[in-house]
Amino acid sequence: MKNDYEKVRTSRNELEAILRIRGISKQRFGRILNIKGSTIEKYLDNPYHLRYYQMQRLANFLNIDVKDVIDIIEVDLKGEAIIVEGEDGFKAVKSILKLEISKDE
Repeated sequence: MKNDYEKVRTSRNELEAILRIRGISKQRFGRILNIKGSTIEKYLDNPYHLRYYQMQRLANFLNIDVKDVIDIIEVDLKGEAIIVEGEDGFKAVKSILKLEISKDE
């Protein structure tokens, strides 16, 4: 299998890059997770919307651990918070690591 590294470089996020490296198309990704249509795009745009059982199915297919799939998704989280568009007055919970650092100071 020959990789097209330009497509890997232009991936939206780490999950899509991994899928492209492994040669998994959008259609096949949909079959693995048992999803269709716009849901495939939704999960590729925002992988943190994946449900745990879907992460487990993907991990089984890729022959990796579910924690590895979670780690792949966490790489792209911006500002260590997940913000769903349209939430009024959303306040992110500070990460535990930041809380521990501020206590030490």
